[in-house]
Amino acid sequence: DDWNAAMASCDAMTVADLYSPHAVMMTTLSEAPRTTPQEILEFYQMFLWNRPQAKVTQSHVTLSENWCKNVGVLEYTLKDSDGNIQQNVKERFSFLYVHDEEAGWKIAHHHSAIIPEVLQETSQMIDEDSDN
Repeated sequence: DDWNAAMASCDAMTVADLYSPHAVMMTTLSEAPRTTPQEILEFYQMFLWNRPQAKVTQSHVTLSENWCKNVGVLEYTLKDSDGNIQQNVKERFSFLYVHDEEAGWKIAHHHSAIIPEVLQETSQMIDEDSDN
């Protein structure tokens, strides 16, 4: 819930602060893994420009004393600068959280990827538009 609330704020620093200093983030929209707080912040500065609204549609959580795993599917609605919906994106995600006594729960690993079936449908729509 903290991640969804941070995303809704559209404040890159609020989102980036959820990650541990040694976190690794790998997403479809980034060619290379983001492995420093600055790289993660820069990703969200770029990504939040689209004012994404995320909704988790499937979630499978495993909780331990000092770590938590959350994997599932989420859907994003991306908007343009006027607030008009540009695109709906469905992707798989995995988060690994670690607990630090001083900092609380932090994201240590984040992986997300557009679901292949959705990627194929999006490619087909682009191809159809380019034919016209």
